[in-house]
Amino acid sequence: MMFPFVADFMVFFNKFMTAGQMTTLVMDSVNKAISERRNNPEIKSLDLLQLMLDNREDEEKKASGMTDEEILANAFIFLIVGFDTTANALAFIFYLLIKHPDIQERLYKEISEVEDASYSNIQSLQYLDQVFNESLRIYPPVTLFISRFCNQDHQVGSITIPEGATVIVPIWDIHHDPDLWPDPWNFDPDRFSPENKTSLNSMAYMPFGVGRRNCIGARFALLEAKLTVFRLLKKFRFEACEKTDDPLTLVCPTVVINPANGIYLRAVPRNGTV
Repeated sequence: MMFPFVADFMVFFNKFMTAGQMTTLVMDSVNKAISERRNNPEIKSLDLLQLMLDNREDEEKKASGMTDEEILANAFIFLIVGFDTTANALAFIFYLLIKHPDIQERLYKEISEVEDASYSNIQSLQYLDQVFNESLRIYPPVTLFISRFCNQDHQVGSITIPEGATVIVPIWDIHHDPDLWPDPWNFDPDRFSPENKTSLNSMAYMPFGVGRRNCIGARFALLEAKLTVFRLLKKFRFEACEKTDDPLTLVCPTVVINPANGIYLRAVPRNGTV
């Protein structure tokens, strides 16, 4: 786990705390962890926080390494931004898989041929990657958070974007634009097959943003989510139940889209796996 010291209270955030209280709690916790590790150098954990601290303490990297503020900010981003988003992305993937049992079966066949859930094996699963890409296209967890600051006047057609303006990227509209994605609500992982992916507009798909300032946690989030799907599909077949919404009702109380009534499904054990 990346930051073990917050595991116990993360699940209570949304129910009992305001956004400001969450921010304060996480910041205080990370600050405390930084102080404890600096005051007790024998304490070493193989996690992101330790890597950032080691980089900061390295004499050769002090000039280019992260400041304490940057370490704190990056730890905060990894914790808060990756909490609801990854959980919701997984929920939407399983919803799409129960609505498309043929795709679920094809994915299971690919996964069942791999025994070990090593990093290299997970990365080699082409169809798993396609399923994730298509699910994140239809249901991008964050829809209102991608923005860019304009550092000089810029002309786009007849529109002038003035220096100092903040531009919000309409990810939801881009991901569902029929000119970019024919039949945009159709769940088709083969849009992202090797032969089709090269013809896609590079700016038409951005669940994690694009460019140098894209999401720093994208690879970590994808890896943990893929590992979850890998382990669950090996043991269970998923199907709709009487409480499954069809169609889904979506709400966006913050910057993250959520299924209004949750996502309910039935997990059926595969023979000899449970």
